[in-house]
Amino acid sequence: MPYSNERLQEIYNYSREHGENETCAFFKIKHETLSRTIREYHIRFKTREGQDQYDYSQKEKHNFQKVVNNGAMELSLKTHEIKTIDELLAYAEIDTDLWEVWKSTTNVWGSSVNPNYQVKAWLKRKTCEIDIKKICSEVIERIGKYSKPSKIKRKLDKEGFLWEVGLIDHHVGQLSYDKEVGEDYDVDIAMRIAKEAVEFLCDKITPYKINKVLYIIGNDYLNVASSDNTTTGGTTQDEDGRYHRSFMCGVDIHVDAINRLKKVADVHVLQVPGNHSTEREFYLGSVLQAWYRGDENVLIDNSPMSRKYYRYGSNLLGFAHGDKNLKLDRLLGLMPLEAKKDWPLASNYEWHLGHLHHDAKMQHNLKSERGIKIRRLNTLIPLDAYHYNAGYVRIRETQSFLWHPTLGDMVHINYRIKEN
Repeated sequence: MPYSNERLQEIYNYSREHGENETCAFFKIKHETLSRTIREYHIRFKTREGQDQYDYSQKEKHNFQKVVNNGAMELSLKTHEIKTIDELLAYAEIDTDLWEVWKSTTNVWGSSVNPNYQVKAWLKRKTCEIDIKKICSEVIERIGKYSKPSKIKRKLDKEGFLWEVGLIDHHVGQLSYDKEVGEDYDVDIAMRIAKEAVEFLCDKITPYKINKVLYIIGNDYLNVASSDNTTTGGTTQDEDGRYHRSFMCGVDIHVDAINRLKKVADVHVLQVPGNHSTEREFYLGSVLQAWYRGDENVLIDNSPMSRKYYRYGSNLLGFAHGDKNLKLDRLLGLMPLEAKKDWPLASNYEWHLGHLHHDAKMQHNLKSERGIKIRRLNTLIPLDAYHYNAGYVRIRETQSFLWHPTLGDMVHINYRIKEN
C-alpha cells in the first residue's frame, strides 16, 4: 500500500537528518523499501532526482571494506546510493594528496526502481617527486647565497677540552598540543628552543679552553620519514606542516648551530642514524656536507653506519641511537672490536645513546660495567600524544660534556626547558 503524502514527507525528512540505517530502524522498513520511498517522493513532489547528496557521515559499515597493506589500499562498498569512484573516495575519507586510484570497477544490479551498486577502487601512494624537486631547488638557492669561508687559524692547548654537544631526538616536525599533552611543540618551537639551547651553552662554555667541538646530529632529528607522516617503520605520527618545510627548517637549525659553534672551535659533526627518519636524516647530512664542503673548520661525518666512534686523547666515545633491539650488554663487547685501533690508546670508555631517554635498567640513565659507561641522553622536546597517554614523563634538557685529553669527563653543562 503506497504511503500518504504526509507519511512520505515524514520518512524523507527523517532520512535527510539521520541517514539510511537509522531511518530503516526507526520506521522498521528495509533498505530497499526506503530507496523506493525516496524515489516516490521525488516523483510525487517533482523534485530533481539526485539533488539530495548522500550523508557520508552515516557509513554502512557492514557493506564497506578498506584494506591497507605495504603502501597499497583497496576499497569496496555496496550501497543503494553511492555509484561513482569520487563518491567512494569521499565516503572513505581518502586524502587524495597522498593516494591515487590506479584501477576501479563499478557494478549495478536490481531494477530501475531499486538499483544496487558496488564500487571498488585500488589505490597506491603518490610519489614525492614534486616535494624532492622543491627541496633541491630551495637547497641550491640557500647554498648560492654563501661564499667559501676563510679558514680560521687556531692555536690548540694541550690541556684543552673536547666539547660534546647535540640536539638529541629533536623530532623536527612533531606536533604536540598543549590542551592534550600539557605543552605545545611544532616546527617553529623546535627552531626557537634549538637556537636558545645552543646560545646558552656557548655562553656558559666561555671560561673553558676548547680545542674541538663534537656536534652530534641525527638520532631522530626529524620526526617522519615521508610525506605520508609515517616513520621509517611505517608508524603514523602527529606531524606539523608539510614534508619539505620540516626538512628545510631542520637544515636551517643545523646551519645556524654549526656556525655558532664554529666561533668556539673547529666543529666535527657526527651523524648518528635514528629510527624515525633514517633516509631523510642521511639526505640532511648530505646537504650539510655540500654546504661546508669548502670550510676547513667544519668536518661532516655522514656515513650510514649505525654505530660510530670518536677518540679524543684517552677518551673513546661510542654513539648509537639505541633502538634496533640493541641490548646494552652487547654494546660493551662491540666497542673493543669495532674501534680496535683506538681501544688500546684510550682509558676512558663511554657510550651515548638516545631513543628511550629513560631506561629502567639504568640508575640515573647511566650504567657502568667492565670499565665502560653507557649513558642515555635526554631531549629538549615535550611528549607527543602517544607517549603522554601511555604515561611517560621526561626531563626536557640537552646535555653537553667537556672531555679532558687525559682526565676524561670533567664538566657537564646542560640546558633545561623550564616547566610551565
